[in-house]
Amino acid sequence: MSSNPVSRTLYLDGAGQIRVLQDGPALRVRMRGSADRLFPLRGLFQVVVCGSVEWATGALLACAEAAIPVVFLRANGTLRGRVLGLPEHDPLLDVNQLLDILLTQTCGPDRLRDWFDAKSQQARLALVRSSAWQTPSTDRIIIKQVIMRRARLHVRAQDLRRFDRQLYGLLLARITTLLQNAGIDLSRCCLRANRICLEQNFANVLIWPPQDHKLRYMKRLHTREMRRTGGKTTLSWHHTVDFFESKSRTITDEFEHLLKEWHLFILERNNDYAN
Repeated sequence: MSSNPVSRTLYLDGAGQIRVLQDGPALRVRMRGSADRLFPLRGLFQVVVCGSVEWATGALLACAEAAIPVVFLRANGTLRGRVLGLPEHDPLLDVNQLLDILLTQTCGPDRLRDWFDAKSQQARLALVRSSAWQTPSTDRIIIKQVIMRRARLHVRAQDLRRFDRQLYGLLLARITTLLQNAGIDLSRCCLRANRICLEQNFANVLIWPPQDHKLRYMKRLHTREMRRTGGKTTLSWHHTVDFFESKSRTITDEFEHLLKEWHLFILERNNDYAN
């Protein structure tokens, strides 16, 4: 269990037999073998739950009413569910309506998918150029293989795959909250009808910039473990949270930049349609 005063995200690890209750304007987190801890709702940005955590209905409703998203991840890091609640402010109706218009156009859904695919490829190109990997390819599969090959020098393959799933899950949780705070309605019929998941689209772009930093992080862990035991580091949920929080500010900044580009793309496509 950890929290960060900058991002104000509360992480709950289900391996610790945790129960979450409402205690006035705060969440009371009860874990066997330790004293209860209080987390005021006004200081929380979101709550991320990994694994099995018992929630009192009052605690969930308190988060929903305070516009604090609660995102549930499975133990392996994949998304299980979420409680979003109401946004803190009126949604940006123009963005949501423009998205509706775009997705009702004949080629609108494909244009949106192509735009995100192009942004993902740009992110991979920037990653390759900034790293010393000496691979000219921006193919997603090839780059993942390069990353896996380099990371396995420092950590076990099974741990790495779990770390990557958890990292992607944390990224999805953060993006979900940021999109909601930006007034984007993720439950709109036009998105469901076209099987478009905006948070995944954004995540598939933003997952690439931290990859080189991830390798350096794992190298540091490996060096530390070699000095201590002579073996490879066993990655845990806490390592994933630690790494994600170290990149939290950068991820938020990159999201804001991508959101502006996406907004501009929607405006341009709708202007083309109007003309």
